[in-house]
Amino acid sequence: MKLEKLGSYLNYLIIAIAVVIYVLMLVKGEQTLKVDEAAQNALINPAIGLSYIALLIGAVLSIGFAFFQIATHPKQAKGALIGIGGLVVVFVLGYAIATSEVTPEMIEMSSTEVTESTSKMVGAGLMTFYILTIGAILAVVLSSVLKMIKS
Repeated sequence: MKLEKLGSYLNYLIIAIAVVIYVLMLVKGEQTLKVDEAAQNALINPAIGLSYIALLIGAVLSIGFAFFQIATHPKQAKGALIGIGGLVVVFVLGYAIATSEVTPEMIEMSSTEVTESTSKMVGAGLMTFYILTIGAILAVVLSSVLKMIKS
C-alpha cells in the first residue's frame, strides 16, 4: 500500500470519528452537555483526545518529512539549516541579554509561581522577538533604500 493511500485512509478515519462525535453532541444538545458530566466524559473527552492524536500525527509527520528532505537533499537544505542556525544564534543572544530578576509585580500578577528561570526564559523570548522585529524592519527599510538607489 502506498504511503499516500495510508495517509488518506487515516485522514478519512479521523474525519469519520470526528463527525460521529459531533453528531452525537448535536443529538445530546448543548444544555445536556453543559450539566451532564457523564455526557461530557463520553463525548467531549474523546473529541479532545482525537484532536491531540491528530495534532501529534501532524507534528510527527511534518518534522519527519523535514528530516527526510534534509537527509535526501543535503545541498538544497543548506539554506534552511543556515536560517535555523541564525535563529538559534538570535535566541542565544536574547537569552544572554535577558535578566532573571523576579519583581513583586510579577509575583502579584501571575497565577503561577514565578521563578528566576521562568523570568529568564520569558525575557529571552521577548528579547528574541525584539531582535527579530528590529531586524525585519531594518531589512524592509534597507531593501527600499537600495531599490531607490538602483533606480
